[in-house]
Amino acid sequence: MATAEKNSYFSRKVVFLNVMATFLIVLIHSETPLRFGKELTFDSYPFIFCVLQLAAVAVPLFYFISALLFYRDCDWRELPHKLYRRIFTLLIPYLIWNLFFILVYYILRQIPFTASRMNMPHSLDSAKDWLLALWHCRFTPLWFIKYLIFFNLLSPVILLLIKNKWVGLVAVVSFTLAGYILGWSSVSLRYNAAIYLAGAMAGRYLYPSGKNENGPLVRKNQILLLVPMVLMFIVLFITGMKSYGALYLFKIAGPIIVWFTADLAVPESIGKKWKVKPWMGYTFFIYATHQFLLNVEQSLVRSFLPGTPLVLNLTFIITPVITIFVLIFVAGLLSKTKLYGILTGGR
Repeated sequence: MATAEKNSYFSRKVVFLNVMATFLIVLIHSETPLRFGKELTFDSYPFIFCVLQLAAVAVPLFYFISALLFYRDCDWRELPHKLYRRIFTLLIPYLIWNLFFILVYYILRQIPFTASRMNMPHSLDSAKDWLLALWHCRFTPLWFIKYLIFFNLLSPVILLLIKNKWVGLVAVVSFTLAGYILGWSSVSLRYNAAIYLAGAMAGRYLYPSGKNENGPLVRKNQILLLVPMVLMFIVLFITGMKSYGALYLFKIAGPIIVWFTADLAVPESIGKKWKVKPWMGYTFFIYATHQFLLNVEQSLVRSFLPGTPLVLNLTFIITPVITIFVLIFVAGLLSKTKLYGILTGGR
């Protein structure tokens, strides 16, 4: 299977955007007003509300990049091998982390001191409760991985759709319009189908393996493209604060704009200036574990400090920073073991 050169412009861009998206996802789960039992609105907490609105592109960006990487070198002969690998890179880590945190929360529920201080509304009193917790990822943020597994299972259908670029584009537009009109739930397969198909199309037609790897696809002489893309991003960002439909479009267009804007805004930094550090490979570990650590930290803050706007805004920023640094440190220690490879799917 052909893959991008490890230090190519393309691979470095994927690394940097993955890191950015991971940090944004940590911020998404740092909703301090909700942790303190308060309503989160623009009027009550404008800073937190705007940051979370911006961070809404993170999960769709992951879908876009995942599909792009999957379909840039995927054909019918390669497909069985790709699906087999996903057992180890997606399914096994998904099961391990969900079962681990279900067990952790079950133990904490048996201890009165922790049970009264943790945000644990779900029951774990029967085998059915455990299965539902596993299926719905109630104690982890791994629902993204669950739907990514489903998208992989649908890969034969997706390959047929994108075999013809016009059919693929019609599919992207159709899902986008359907999601906008019908108001699908954001935590669903169909809600994310448009951005995933867009990534698949980009991988197949713009970044086929071996092409467009050593430099930006959008060149500096196309700098005028930057202005309308940034304006569209800003307009959708602002309108998405008040309209669910506009927010949906922001989640579809936002990741695509971010991907291509990077080529125009910071191509030299991506290609040469920014250094790829070992900790940048720990994103999956951070993604899988951050929610629990954030829960612990913010529960401690809630126990000892009043829920004033100052406390909530500071907690919103400080606890994600602490979480990221702690998990990078832990991942650095674990990365020297074989267990880490199993937990992160070989990442």
